Amino acid sequence: YLLADKQPLKTERVNAKDLIIHLPAMAPDTVNSVIVLEMKDIKTDSVRLPDIKDIANVMRAFDGALHGSGLQYGDGKLAAYYVHGWKRGDQYISWKVRLTTAARFNVGIKYAADASSGGSYEIRIGDKVIAGKVIAEEKKQHIVSQQLDTVSLPAGEYELTAKPVQITGTELMKLFEITMQPIPDHL
Repeated sequence: YLLADKQPLKTERVNAKDLIIHLPAMAPDTVNSVIVLEMKDIKTDSVRLPDIKDIANVMRAFDGALHGSGLQYGDGKLAAYYVHGWKRGDQYISWKVRLTTAARFNVGIKYAADASSGGSYEIRIGDKVIAGKVIAEEKKQHIVSQQLDTVSLPAGEYELTAKPVQITGTELMKLFEITMQPIPDHL
């Protein structure tokens, strides 16, 4: 219920793991509306449920699972919320996601690179493999944000991975994030 009026909110069970809480079109307070959830037992999982309609889903490297030794986090500040130390082919980052209905996304990447960076990588989700090449400049570190490809996924659970294919510099890149921007049905 909303704390402001204590009126029950309509809920809808999507599946065994997901529940939708229907909210009114207008919030009772434009600054701070409180939703109260009373429950006896709550069970959660760590699989992310991406937005499939409007909001870009940002899979930050800090939130992913690191695989292979040697990967390290930056200091987490605005220009260094990346993972670095990609020097071997067995190192990669993964995120688990779940879709309750089929959806399409534009997949993008954001990373930092400099003259010591270089190589190619692949982003995988479901049966889709998206190949990319690190854009490195001669001297100064720069940030690259680019759209890579479109992916269509049926409902289900997936592992999204970012892996090196070939490393030609002292490290592949400093990965900030992978984005999954929903593509509305009417486009």
